Amino acid sequence: MRALLALLMATVLCAGCDSYSQIEPVEVANHEKVRVTMTDGERQEVRDARFESDTIRGEFKGDEGWTEGALPVDSLTLVEGGRVSAAKTIPAVIGFAALTAVTVAFWVGFIGFLSAE
Repeated sequence: MRALLALLMATVLCAGCDSYSQIEPVEVANHEKVRVTMTDGERQEVRDARFESDTIRGEFKGDEGWTEGALPVDSLTLVEGGRVSAAKTIPAVIGFAALTAVTVAFWVGFIGFLSAE
């Protein structure tokens, strides 16, 4: 039960807490999380991003994990920097607390029901 609650908490807290906004390519080093959209519509997450002579370099997330790579800026239609959003995090935490309270109340009532028999 504890493992299920821990998994649920991690899912709720991580699911909607990030927010991305458009940035200039030269600003990628100022952001912990960077997401780029290529001209073909494909999106890529980039970590440890840096801007070097009209190219964004960093570790790109792919099917086999993170790999070092580079993308020319002219192959991108959008560059976004990520941050933690308080407007999304606070409701997620409140929702998790409410879910935990309901779950605990249910189990306490259920155990009380079993011991009453």
